[in-house]
Amino acid sequence: MIDRDGYGRQQAHRVIWKKYKGEIPEDMHLDHLCENRKCVNPEHLEIVTPAENVRRSNSAKLNWKSVGEIRSLSSKGTEGKMLAQMYGVSEGIISQIINNKRWGVA
Repeated sequence: MIDRDGYGRQQAHRVIWKKYKGEIPEDMHLDHLCENRKCVNPEHLEIVTPAENVRRSNSAKLNWKSVGEIRSLSSKGTEGKMLAQMYGVSEGIISQIINNKRWGVA
């Protein structure tokens, strides 16, 4: 069952993280690197600060088409800074996309 925010019931991703990776510091969040709130794969999760989690949520303005364009333009030499400006996201998100740490291969 999915809650109104799109997460698994009882925030299953947090339960799975604790089982396989250990405790989550009280003031920290788990970020879904795969952008799928339903995902409970601990390899797709990362502990981040609340501020980082909000900053990363800016990547929500992307879709698979734009991610493909970013990877294509990067492979042709377009710099991350330029891509970040073009798509309205941070250079960190661009780097994670290029390195398949965000928006894994479709």
